[in-house]
Amino acid sequence: WGPTILATVIAFFIGYAVIAWLLRYVSNHSFKIFVWYRLILAGAVVALLLTGLLQP
Repeated sequence: WGPTILATVIAFFIGYAVIAWLLRYVSNHSFKIFVWYRLILAGAVVALLLTGLLQP
């Protein structure tokens, strides 16, 4: 159980830090970078699905 508990604690703190950073970032900047990131990622996933390199 030790490694699982350690991984859970580490994931909690990293997740908390990332959420805190994201909230600070979007309070001073726009969501535009995240919109572009999501659109590019979606396009890449669709392309991989259409070419058969990624299976659903």
